[in-house]
Amino acid sequence: MVNEQTKTQSIVLIPAYQPGKALIESTDLLAADFVVIVVNDGSGNEFNHIFDRLDTKIHLVTHAANKGKGAALKTGYRYIKNNFQHYAVITADADGQHHVADIKKMSEAYKQYRHALLLGARTFENDAVPLRSRFGNVLTRKIFSLITKQQLRDTQTGLRAFDDSLINFMIDVPGERFEYEMNVLLACSRENIRLVELPIQTIYENNNESSHFNPIKDSWSIYKQVLKFASSSLISFGIDYIMFIVLLGLTNSWTLASSVTFANVVARITSASFNFAVNRHLIFKHKGSVLRGAMYYALLAGCILLGNTILLNILTSSLHIAPYIAKIITEVAFFCLSYYVQKNLIFANKNGAQTLRK
Repeated sequence: MVNEQTKTQSIVLIPAYQPGKALIESTDLLAADFVVIVVNDGSGNEFNHIFDRLDTKIHLVTHAANKGKGAALKTGYRYIKNNFQHYAVITADADGQHHVADIKKMSEAYKQYRHALLLGARTFENDAVPLRSRFGNVLTRKIFSLITKQQLRDTQTGLRAFDDSLINFMIDVPGERFEYEMNVLLACSRENIRLVELPIQTIYENNNESSHFNPIKDSWSIYKQVLKFASSSLISFGIDYIMFIVLLGLTNSWTLASSVTFANVVARITSASFNFAVNRHLIFKHKGSVLRGAMYYALLAGCILLGNTILLNILTSSLHIAPYIAKIITEVAFFCLSYYVQKNLIFANKNGAQTLRK
């Protein structure tokens, strides 16, 4: 066991799978007064010569078989939690993409942002950036922005920093492979954990040939979470709309206003309950208080339902628009309003993503 420390230590965690010689240069981090932990993610005996050349002061943790980057990071987090106190964690890749100077920059910057996740943001405008890396980051950040209403410049960065208050949160985020890092960003957005970007150098050694990222298999793992979320919303809308039409038909002997109001309220409550249950248990696998989550969700859904019902009655009773068409118009209108409010009020820098320009 490592002796308990009274001061905050900066710990650099490096997950490594079949690394090159760049990993050996992690010795430079020791000279910069970092504690260094390397997780050998089942690289195989043929790579032992790389790990054997690491400085003896580096903590080496080994997986018997390859488990994935997410699993390697979690192994490192558990090791840190069990062996250190008063620390901050900086994760870095093993392929030489992260310069020591940038790791130092992260180490200094996180001190200003307790309880936040600091992201080393690269720029992708340089011609030296491989096409697949540039395209992958653009696609990922657009999807992330669409789902969370937060703007990030680099969603795929492996250079991240956080203090010990987030260690349990990081361990609990689902995902074992490359999808884990995207899941962390989605979970931070959901839990209102601030994301702060710090510009760093963009380095790609040998056109990033040492990367073990599989464009098809690993991209699917990353986007699967986002697609499940989008699918849940689409199915919820389908339940809402179908129930609305059915209930409208069953109450056609009522006055138009009463029939529309009843059908809309019942349909919205049913679809919202379905959406909450699916998102909580299957998509986000949230382990927090059900009551607390349900209260916030019910408050948001209630406000939307009230405005939704009022607008729907105006469209059908005053403007004489057919109910099934008015329902679609209403849903689109409140989706746009919800997007604007979340982006400009709820997620406006206070708890949202932030980019440091210095």
